[in-house]
Amino acid sequence: MSSELDSLRQRIIELEAENAEVKAKYIKVMDENAEVKAENAKLRCALEEHEARFTRLEQRDKEKTNLIAKMDDDIKEIKQSSANASSVENPNNVVRLGKLEKMAKPSNTSDSTFNSNACKPIRTETKSLEDNETDDFLDEEYKRKVSDEIRQRKREKKLQSELIVQESSPAINTSCITDLSTTSTGLVTPPEQVVEESIPKESSAESAIPCESFGNKQDTPPQKIPYNQKVEQDLIRELLEFIKCHNSTSLPNSISSKHIPDVPVNVDLTPGSVLYLAHLFDKAEKTSRKEKLRWYYYSEEYEKKIVTLRSENDISDQMARTQIYDEMELYLPGKKREYLRKMTQKAKNIYTLFKGIGIDKIGVVTSSADAISRLTDAQIQNIINLYTDELTKSQKLIGVNNCSRTRGLPAEVPAFFQPNAPSEMISSDMSQANRI
Repeated sequence: MSSELDSLRQRIIELEAENAEVKAKYIKVMDENAEVKAENAKLRCALEEHEARFTRLEQRDKEKTNLIAKMDDDIKEIKQSSANASSVENPNNVVRLGKLEKMAKPSNTSDSTFNSNACKPIRTETKSLEDNETDDFLDEEYKRKVSDEIRQRKREKKLQSELIVQESSPAINTSCITDLSTTSTGLVTPPEQVVEESIPKESSAESAIPCESFGNKQDTPPQKIPYNQKVEQDLIRELLEFIKCHNSTSLPNSISSKHIPDVPVNVDLTPGSVLYLAHLFDKAEKTSRKEKLRWYYYSEEYEKKIVTLRSENDISDQMARTQIYDEMELYLPGKKREYLRKMTQKAKNIYTLFKGIGIDKIGVVTSSADAISRLTDAQIQNIINLYTDELTKSQKLIGVNNCSRTRGLPAEVPAFFQPNAPSEMISSDMSQANRI
C-alpha cells in the first residue's frame, strides 16, 4: 500500500512539474500575444491619427481654395470700383463737367449740379478710408498667392528641365560617340582601319568618358542607386553572363554536372535534431569562405525542422519557431532569440534565392551573403523569374540546334550570343526562340 502511495506521489510530482512547464509556456505565449496586441493598438492609433490629420489637411486645403477664390472676386470688385472712383476723383474731369453744365444749363441748376458732383469724391474718399485695412489685407494675400504661383511654376519648369536633361543624356552620349566615330573615320585609310580594329573595346569605353562628362555638366545631380537595387542588378548581370558564356552544347552539362560539396558536420550529430541545427548555425556564423552555402544548408534544415514539429505536435508555425529558438539558446550561449530570428530570416533569403536558381550558382554569384540577405522578397522573385526565363529561352535554342545537327544542317550560334551580330539577326533569332 505504501509503495502505491509513493508511486502516486511521484506521479503527482511529475504531473505538477509538467503542469508548471505548460503554465510557463502558456504565460510566455500570453505575454507575446499581449505584446502583439499592444503593438497592433499602437498601429491603429497611429493610423487613426494619420487619417484625422489627412482629413484636417484636406479641409484646410478646401478652405484655402475657397478663401483664395473669394479674395480674387473681392480684388476684382475693388479694382473695378477704384477705377470708377479714380475717373470721378480726377479734378480735370470735374472742371470739364462743370464747364459743360454751365454751358448747357442756367446758373442755378449748374450750381446745384456742381455741388452734387463735388460731393461724390468726398464720399468715395471716406469709404476708402474705412476699408483701408481690408484692402491692405487683400492686397497682401493676393501678392502672396501670386508669389506662390510663381514659385510653383519655377519648380515645375526646373523639374521638366531636369527630366528633359535626363532623357536626353543617353542621346547626348550616343551622339558624342557617333560624332567621334565619324570624325575619326572621315579621313581613314586602310592601315588605320587595321589599327583601329586591333584596339580592344575598353578603349572605346574610355573615349566615351568625355561625352559622359559633357552630359553630366547639366544641372542634374547624379542619382544614387539604392544598395539593394545595386545588389539585384549585379546578381542579374552575373547570372545572365553565366548563361551567355556557355555555348549551346555545354550549357545543360555545366548546370547538371556542377557539384557542390556538402558541409562537413560532426558524425555524432543526428540530422533533424536541434543540436544539429545549432551546429549548422554556429558553423555558418563563424565561416566566411563558404558562408552562402552554410547559410543555405542551415535554412534548409531549419524549415525541415519546422515541418516536423508542426506535424508531430500539431502546433502553429509561430509556436514551432519559438520552440526551436528556445532550444537553440541552450546550445548557443550568448545568442538571444531576437538575434537568432534575424539571422534565420537572412538565411531564408539566401535559401529562397538559390533554391529558385539552383544551388550550383553559389559559385557563380560574387555578392556576399550579407548583401543577398538584405534583398526583399520581390527582388529575389524578380531575379528568379528573369533567370528562369532566360534559361528557358537558351534551352529552346539548344533544342533547335540539336535538331539541326540530327538533320545534317549546320548548327548556328544564336545571334544574341555573338558579340558583333547586327540587330536584324538578333531580332529574328529572338522571335524564332519565342515561337518554339
